[in-house]
Amino acid sequence: MEEKLDFDSLETKTVGIVGMPGIGKTTLAETLYRKWEHKFERSMFFPDASKMANEHGMCWLQKRLLEELLKDTNLNIGYTTNEHEFCKDVLLLKKVFLVIDNVSSEEQIETLFGKWNWIKNGSKIVITSSDESMLKGFVKDTYVVPSLNSRDSLLWFTNHAFGLDDAQGNLVKLSKHFLNYAKGNPLALGAFGVELCGKDKADWEKRIKTLTLISNKMIQDVLRRRYDELTERQKDIFLDVACFFKSENESYVRHVVNSCDSESTKSWDEITDLKGKFLVNISGGRVEMHDILCTFAKELASQALTEDTRVHLRLWNYQDIMWFLNNELEMENVRGIFLDMSKVPEEMTFDGNIFSNMCNLRYLKIYSSVCHKEGEGIFKFDTVREIQLPLDKVRYLHWMKYPWEKLPSDFNPENLVDLELPYSSIKKVWEGVKDTPILKWANLSYSSKLTNLLGLSNAKNLERLNLEGCTSLLKLPQEMENMKSLVFLNMRRCTSLTCLQSIKVSSLKILILSDCSKLEEFEVISENLEELYLDGTAIKGLPPAAGDLTRLVVLNMEGCTELESLPKRLGKQKALQELVLSGCSKLESVPTDVKDMKHLRLLLLDGTRIRKIPKIKSLKCLCLSRNIAMVNLQDNLKDFSNLKCLVMKNCENLRYLPSLPKCLEYLNVYGCERLESVENPLVADRLTLFLDRSEELRSTFLFTNCHNLFQDAKDSISTYAKWKCHRLAVECYEQDIVSGAFFNTCYPGYIVPSWFDHQAVGSVLEPRLEPHWYNTMLSGIALCAVVSFHENQDPIIGSFSVKCTLQFENEDGSLRFDCDIGCLNEPGMIEADHVFIGYVTCSRLKDHHSIPIHHPTTVKMQFHLTDACKSKVVDCGFRLMYTQSRGCLLEEEVNANFTKLYLGLL
Repeated sequence: MEEKLDFDSLETKTVGIVGMPGIGKTTLAETLYRKWEHKFERSMFFPDASKMANEHGMCWLQKRLLEELLKDTNLNIGYTTNEHEFCKDVLLLKKVFLVIDNVSSEEQIETLFGKWNWIKNGSKIVITSSDESMLKGFVKDTYVVPSLNSRDSLLWFTNHAFGLDDAQGNLVKLSKHFLNYAKGNPLALGAFGVELCGKDKADWEKRIKTLTLISNKMIQDVLRRRYDELTERQKDIFLDVACFFKSENESYVRHVVNSCDSESTKSWDEITDLKGKFLVNISGGRVEMHDILCTFAKELASQALTEDTRVHLRLWNYQDIMWFLNNELEMENVRGIFLDMSKVPEEMTFDGNIFSNMCNLRYLKIYSSVCHKEGEGIFKFDTVREIQLPLDKVRYLHWMKYPWEKLPSDFNPENLVDLELPYSSIKKVWEGVKDTPILKWANLSYSSKLTNLLGLSNAKNLERLNLEGCTSLLKLPQEMENMKSLVFLNMRRCTSLTCLQSIKVSSLKILILSDCSKLEEFEVISENLEELYLDGTAIKGLPPAAGDLTRLVVLNMEGCTELESLPKRLGKQKALQELVLSGCSKLESVPTDVKDMKHLRLLLLDGTRIRKIPKIKSLKCLCLSRNIAMVNLQDNLKDFSNLKCLVMKNCENLRYLPSLPKCLEYLNVYGCERLESVENPLVADRLTLFLDRSEELRSTFLFTNCHNLFQDAKDSISTYAKWKCHRLAVECYEQDIVSGAFFNTCYPGYIVPSWFDHQAVGSVLEPRLEPHWYNTMLSGIALCAVVSFHENQDPIIGSFSVKCTLQFENEDGSLRFDCDIGCLNEPGMIEADHVFIGYVTCSRLKDHHSIPIHHPTTVKMQFHLTDACKSKVVDCGFRLMYTQSRGCLLEEEVNANFTKLYLGLL
């Protein structure tokens, strides 16, 4: 804050201090004023300008300010609005330091400062407010007061709760509930501390249970002032968010409240205004609200039931709803009802017309917080009588398991924004076609009797339509072409759908037809599709027009077992990034022009019969698992210059693995039981010691259950592991990487490779390191464990890890830490011994200085497994990895020496 004001500068600085109520704006401003006021000949701290204006009027503000600044003169200050001009010449003689606290309106600032032309250069002005947006036209910079951190929060709370007395241990433990609730707000922390001071544990526990129900009086008084300063619409939206829409998507909330007044278009601004007043905040794209504000708002809304507060009724508590209905209060005052039917006693049945007189109802949600969606309905409404919903103002209608066959004829959806009737009994939305000019979302998912969608034909602004699980729906109406704004259509599990007729919805971007098991024909209904999901359908091929989907980013055809070929023009889909063909068991090839795809990143071909893939330079992830046709993987794989992940699990006929691209981070050939040989070198490279930019530090190569690997192949894997560890030693040292960079591999075997210079039988290794073993060139540790699975007759469920606990000890100190060597995530049997090799950095040793490097040191290494109780480590080994900096070696020398090392000659 002092930096923003720059007290040494001759420039006038005007800075606003902003933040939520109770965050400490006044305290900060007052502290700042006391520290710097002596530097100025004229200064003033103006307390609570908003309150003073309400009590004495606007002109009094100006008069009080000028009287204080000119108290060393004989000028008589009046009550006119232009007193600044009268005193201007005198005021310009001296710099001023002004702190105006708690300003709530532009009018107050304009009254206090007039034309701002009476302020001498070099003056400093601070204005505090809870409304950041209001200050923007008056200050050059703002400072948002942050919440207290956890340590300061605890100190502030305990100072108020315990004072100078020693805190009781059991009460300190309970403090975390108040700290979590206050979230660093000093007002809340202090208020709760004062409230609890001198009370016993029982009182504390009782207060914890009511934290979200009852506001603290001190907090309530402060928040009430802020609430009273809002406009009526801001008050409504503030309460709507607290009671109904907290943590909902920002765009969704804005659209729902935007329609609250058909003659207003300012609701978008009002969410922004509430944010500027720190009454809501946007986090992760959702509208959030501090707990103290939410409790205050809900308490205010609840009081409206029994008090004449002019607050619209918002009902979400079951007891409040029942009390309201039983007392037959004014139905037209109800703004929203969220009724959790799981709270309703089993013996109680509702008349379906209980909402018929709520003419101002805007939000209606009938749901169950515990009922399984696909289970029997528990919603107790009398369905004998036709329901009446003459709700022409309703914006949000969510009725889970709506029990009637359609919405009633008196329902007017002209103001409806969101319609949700999941798991309902509807056969049609409503009778005939109705205008829905602002409907944006419709969710009719799992309405298994739905056969007719004509009612939504005029939904020209509908953006998302969810029809998932509508198993009786045979087709889409041609009138859907009127949906000019539809971007998302979900028809997953519409199992009666046999074809997608030729309709055009040009705005559509995402189309989901997953698990439409009878769908045999697909027509392109939008050339602007970006995501197309046809997985689990019965289609045999894509139409030629699919090649024109130039904006398509995702194409998912997983499990299309009848698919025999792909369009020859598939390569024209230049924007495609993900192509999923998993489980397309009749598919034997992909068009050669896919090599022209510049953005394809993910290609999943597991469960197909494809034997060769065109070279796709952009490809990052390739899956060929469960491919029974592939015997030898193509030799040009090393030319896939961006490939990071290659998965070939359970390719039962695969016999040979060629050189891999040096950029590869993850290889998994689990269960390739006929795999015999791998290329030497395993990874295509220049045999340079230093990693280039295309090679990643972190990498995992898994050859689990590849029982037919020749010894030459195992030696190639082991030698590559040594090579990789040396490369990592250099790179981690040069980049000063302290954690996270490592390499691990595993393959069938029972021998610790000879390049591990410390070895032992069993799971414990205790070498003695000579003096000066630790020097500045130490970069990492290579670890090896041979794991026997012979005694493990049960399939492995989930995953397990191979870990090592290292303890370094000498006469002057000790250090203990754990590290991972490898991990397997494949369920099933592992039938033979496997060798696990891993590299870890020496960050713990570098950060720990209790072990002098010039003393002999004993190391104890305990290798163990997690989640694999019947398996055991039968042999182990380790090697310290040293390096020399780049500056100490010529690259030619390194390459020459390392070539010898790689070939096993050193």
